[in-house]
Amino acid sequence: MQMNELTEIDQLLGYVDQKYWDAFCDVWYVDLNAYKEYPHSLVLMANAVLTHWGIPLYAEDVSWHDADKCFIWHFKKEGNL
Repeated sequence: MQMNELTEIDQLLGYVDQKYWDAFCDVWYVDLNAYKEYPHSLVLMANAVLTHWGIPLYAEDVSWHDADKCFIWHFKKEGNL
């Protein structure tokens, strides 16, 4: 599964109670920003965030989308590893 974090964040928010959407987005966009120059660490930290929030996805890879100026995440469902 692929997710453009600018236009498809709802794919992750669907796993989070709506009252926590702002908190989740702060972690996803602000806290992970510290790792944006280190793709391997970014994927590791993203997986820690997913685990913390109980989201049954596993980030395999991340790439940069030049036109949208955002990350493209590549996920697998936890049961399909």
